[in-house]
Amino acid sequence: MINGEFINFGQEGILYKYRDNTILKVFYKDYYPFSCDKGYSKKLAENEFNNMFRAFELGLNVPEPYEILTITLDYEDLKKVKNRDLAKFLAGEERFAIKREFIPGKTLYERLFPSKKIKQKIRELHDKIEEAGLVYIDIKANNYIFTPEKDVYIIDCQYLIPKDHIVAKINLDWKIKNIPTCKVEEWIEIVRETLKLEDTLF
Repeated sequence: MINGEFINFGQEGILYKYRDNTILKVFYKDYYPFSCDKGYSKKLAENEFNNMFRAFELGLNVPEPYEILTITLDYEDLKKVKNRDLAKFLAGEERFAIKREFIPGKTLYERLFPSKKIKQKIRELHDKIEEAGLVYIDIKANNYIFTPEKDVYIIDCQYLIPKDHIVAKINLDWKIKNIPTCKVEEWIEIVRETLKLEDTLF
């Protein structure tokens, strides 16, 4: 059993917060028919950990990653997962997870209507990412945290990848360059085409 508080249920993993202010992300994506390989959650965990570690070492605003580990979830851990078929599938089986720093604050999704100043901060973060030779293509509301100190962090690094990567070559430039001026709904939408190429990340 995980001695932590259930935080969120995402597209790739389940988030728990420990009392020591760390976050555990347990990957489950091998549940899906198109990702039935039992090793896929390990690949996701390793990929996100490595991306996050590289970005953290470069001084970018991402959580500090601590370790990759294996976790066995029980029904108590999964009681807040609404998809009971998924909960049944995950219970009792070993899953790969990453443990990382907890970043306090609110997501863009929780803020609903970000100010022009907040959008500008996101643009500045993306500029720093580009200067470091990387690009972030998972532009959606739940992936950005705004701290009480008014800093902005990216908290999901699965798609924080080198600029010369095949996925990065998809033209996402307008979504980044126009953040301060475009409508909210135009730029918080994830670029669906990138998901078709996600296997090339590993």
